[in-house]
Amino acid sequence: MRRVGIVSLDVDLHAHAVAKCLRERFNCSAHVFCVDQAHRETVVTWAQGQGLITDYNGETLDLSSIDVLWWRRANQPQSPSDLLQEEAVHAFVSAEWRFALSGLWAACFRGVWVNDPRAEMWATGKQVQLDAAAKVGFRVPKTIISNDPDQVRNFSRSLGGRIIIKKIAGAPGMQLATVPIDISQYDDDSIRLAPSVYQELISAKAHYRVVALGDKPIFIEIISSELDWRRGISARPKVVRVDDALIDRTKRLIRNLGLKMGIADFVIDQNGDVVFLEVNVQGQFLFLDGIGDIDTTTACAEFLASVSEPIQ
Repeated sequence: MRRVGIVSLDVDLHAHAVAKCLRERFNCSAHVFCVDQAHRETVVTWAQGQGLITDYNGETLDLSSIDVLWWRRANQPQSPSDLLQEEAVHAFVSAEWRFALSGLWAACFRGVWVNDPRAEMWATGKQVQLDAAAKVGFRVPKTIISNDPDQVRNFSRSLGGRIIIKKIAGAPGMQLATVPIDISQYDDDSIRLAPSVYQELISAKAHYRVVALGDKPIFIEIISSELDWRRGISARPKVVRVDDALIDRTKRLIRNLGLKMGIADFVIDQNGDVVFLEVNVQGQFLFLDGIGDIDTTTACAEFLASVSEPIQ
């Protein structure tokens, strides 16, 4: 029986839903490790190269016995509790658990990573993604990532002022939409405060959210003219068939980023051209099951139940 570990948060529906599906439909032993609850419910031991850890249900496992590890939501701070009321104590305990757990997995896990943490760290770079997408043949938006006011203003002028601003990474608890901006409304100090992603404004007809699971990317069409489709969907999302060239480019992009899975976003412009936007290495997808006739839960479980090295 294949043993699958899922590293995530206590409230992550993805982790628990996929674990349930793995047990019930694919005859796998699935174990969720809630890193944000570690100080309450996790017991770990490392000695002489052996690593032991308790899962969400209190079962103790030898890390070397796990075949696949879904690195869903890792390196998270501990959730608030009565034991961690002081800010300094919370920061200390969170750091100790973060490094203890990451060291434990790195030293003792011998199975298939989904995804390898080192690859994820590299692949999250917006610059890396845009370069990789262009190299496999995708059209990418004209882009500048900068905090130089002169460079940003020149970029805006070159596009007739039709630009958007996007965060590079963001911060926990901050939901920031991608929006058009008039750069003349921002003073130099505001632009200089931190680098941001500035891109040409692309008029959207529809969007693709692609749940790329190994060699089986699922293209989900979202009809919305909004730049950020989360602000308004005009029809139920649906799985669509796309041409082989688009599938091949997507598979090569994910592979070239060193990933086994990723959630990719594309926009379809008014001419019907597909434009790459970004890859979220562990992005959200389960919400699509609830608003469309889609079953990404089973697709993800099937992938974890069968993934091996390497993805071709």
